[in-house]
Amino acid sequence: MTGDCIARASGRQQRFPASATRSLVGIAAVLSLLVLAAVKSLLTLQRLTREGTDPKVLAIQEGDEGKPGAPLIPKGLHIEVANDPGFDVQHAYGLSEQVGFAFIGSDGKVHKLFNKAPTDQQLQDALDALH
Repeated sequence: MTGDCIARASGRQQRFPASATRSLVGIAAVLSLLVLAAVKSLLTLQRLTREGTDPKVLAIQEGDEGKPGAPLIPKGLHIEVANDPGFDVQHAYGLSEQVGFAFIGSDGKVHKLFNKAPTDQQLQDALDALH
């Protein structure tokens, strides 16, 4: 892959309505928090990189793409997204959690890895490390 930066978000990104999760409130709450943290990180990364253009950002959605008309891409996310149904990208970078980010410089080297949704400061530091 080319470009200055690749950000990868793995796992399913979906909402868990209260009516569907009453018996699994604890699990749904944890998963919802993971999704919210991932979406926040992706939107922050989008903002920090001028809509994913400087440096170039590519989000990789692992697993299921969603259904036609109901993709699993969060609203408001305008960065480029590719799908990896076999989780090959996730495994190639040694990431194992539902959400992960890899920052790869134009030199092809991995500069930062996060096996979770990074904070705003961690995102800024990772972008700074690319320059």
